[in-house]
Amino acid sequence: MFLLRILSSIALSLALFSACASTPVTLPAPSLPPPRSDTLPTPIPAAIPTSFIYRDGEHVYDIRETTILTIQTDTALPVFDTVETTAKLSYRIHRSDTPSIVATIDSLSIRSSRDSTSVARHLDTTVVLVFSLDLASAEPNQAVEFPSCDSMNGLARALAQSTLVRIPQTITIGYTWTDSVTASLCRGGIPMVSSARSVYRIQDILDTAGTSLLRIARITKLSLSGSGLQSSRQVTVAGQGQSETLLTYDISQGIFLESDGQSILELSFETLRQRQFVNQRSVSRVLRRLR
Repeated sequence: MFLLRILSSIALSLALFSACASTPVTLPAPSLPPPRSDTLPTPIPAAIPTSFIYRDGEHVYDIRETTILTIQTDTALPVFDTVETTAKLSYRIHRSDTPSIVATIDSLSIRSSRDSTSVARHLDTTVVLVFSLDLASAEPNQAVEFPSCDSMNGLARALAQSTLVRIPQTITIGYTWTDSVTASLCRGGIPMVSSARSVYRIQDILDTAGTSLLRIARITKLSLSGSGLQSSRQVTVAGQGQSETLLTYDISQGIFLESDGQSILELSFETLRQRQFVNQRSVSRVLRRLR
């Protein structure tokens, strides 16, 4: 979800750029919700399986993310904003030789507490895409191009492909693998290129109430750059950040259950007369709906 975070923050930062240059508006600094307490790992019984395969079926997930933006310029007081992102998506998995995934994103909205009318953005129509979760055939370096500037459909596709990840069939604690994504995108009329590299690590296998749980830690590092005209001004954008996510799976059922993540992102926006800096901190939660 890191790409979704950076795209939403850029849009909101550009929307606030002119406001910061004229009349500073300072809001009370909000606080992020406390992180969830983690479950202590238990020894791995011999009966727990050592392989994972996504099973056939359909699963629905709710996604919620809270982002705190701190926006500063050279001359004005800081501006604070809280951004809420919510989404609902489902996956239909059908196995033949390799698992084929049909993802349906029914809803996606991004809302700013600072201006809930003009900055709120919603997905206009349901988005459906098909992709594979075969790790062996996956491209190690993926290239993504968004169809249009400020595309919510592109955001929805990126969200679906980053929520359900490729996992090796044989699971061994400590095993790691990587992937990278380079995306050509456009926000607020400014073309940009982002590069993200993720490292996955099988953290542990737990036996909880008779259920075998697999937990995978993902660390993603991202960089971004671009320039273009925004409100008749030449704007240069640069940024970098990191996210950490813990994903949990039911091994026996072959199901992705949930994930918890947090991220930090630093962005800079520069014109001939002004510089603006954005600090973004996010916490996210993905949870499978119980039938």
